[in-house]
Amino acid sequence: MKRVFTGLLLAAVLLAGCGKKQTEPAPPADPAPETDVGQILAADCAGAYAAITEDLACLVSVEEADGTVTTLDIIPDNAWNVAGRENGFPVSYDWSPAEAGDWEALPAGGGTLFTLADADSQTSIQCRSDSDLVRWQRGGGAVSYASAVNPREGEPYEGKFCRQLAIIAEDAVGAWARDVTADGALSPAEAAEVLGEGLAENYRAVPAWVTWKPEDTAFGGADVFDWYRGQPENFCCGMGLRIKLADPEGEGASHWQAGAGLGQPDEDGYYGWGCEALVKKNEAGDWYLVGTGTGGFSVELPLGELDQASLAQLTDAFFLTEGSTHDWLLPYYILSRSQAELSALPALLDQRTEDEARAMCRALASCAESTKESFPWTLEDLAEALGEYGPYLRA
Repeated sequence: MKRVFTGLLLAAVLLAGCGKKQTEPAPPADPAPETDVGQILAADCAGAYAAITEDLACLVSVEEADGTVTTLDIIPDNAWNVAGRENGFPVSYDWSPAEAGDWEALPAGGGTLFTLADADSQTSIQCRSDSDLVRWQRGGGAVSYASAVNPREGEPYEGKFCRQLAIIAEDAVGAWARDVTADGALSPAEAAEVLGEGLAENYRAVPAWVTWKPEDTAFGGADVFDWYRGQPENFCCGMGLRIKLADPEGEGASHWQAGAGLGQPDEDGYYGWGCEALVKKNEAGDWYLVGTGTGGFSVELPLGELDQASLAQLTDAFFLTEGSTHDWLLPYYILSRSQAELSALPALLDQRTEDEARAMCRALASCAESTKESFPWTLEDLAEALGEYGPYLRA
């Protein structure tokens, strides 16, 4: 019986253990998230940039290795690549902490210093062309330092952080180069020559730190292709320059390669480069370049949307223009009216000389022939609408 009792006692102990809930070991706690110092630095620098550029009105200065300083006003008219640039700070660079000593240890005269600042210089960002260090200050408070490394540096159009500010500065230089004027008493043809010479002179004076600076620039001539003689008087012209570049295939050459590109150089190493320009008069009455581009310019007419202008307004404008607007644009919008509307045109031509009436009819006929698929009526319909002026269409 003693053996049985011992077996029963052991069974009781095992059963008691089965009925008791087992305690599982507690899972290890998740580690506290580490603070990403780099992202904090990137966000803080981005905040400084956003504060500086909020109104697209700030200052950028460039100090060259020899101590020469160029300071440029950034305004909406030249701030083409300013807005939103801070959004790329956290994703385009690897940020890490730096100290004032790192900045102070940069060799004197070792690179070009770029500074972007608000009007009172209380908030600013600085960087150098020979370093990945960035120095910034917000609202006159403590100065922060970081290293912002571009992991793609060396790839096409990938460079150091300083390119963020250099692009802004270069845009301002480009706007300055095109800030030329000519005496308002000059004819459009004469003014275009003066403006072209001034443009070439300014391009020759572009600072050395600008990546697209040409080695030399010469004026090759201008051609006025559109002119509105009314008020405000304005004209469009093509300008040709001859430029010499140190590296025609380099990053800086992209400034000159827009549109049709540069083609082949002449025997002296100069490339032909052209642009179109809209020219108006400023408050002082002088001609100035309103804008330049690769093409598609036409004069500004004080008529609003041309498809909303009256037939009389279009007709009056026709006799105040010369060039592409006179030869094609205004005739096209006149012809876009219905045949019934065009029946009012003879009365408007009665107010013009015979030569003027013939000139308009010839322009309408030429436009109608080249765009006949755009209108639901034929040249014969147009002749009928013009009444006694119909024969002038083929004169």
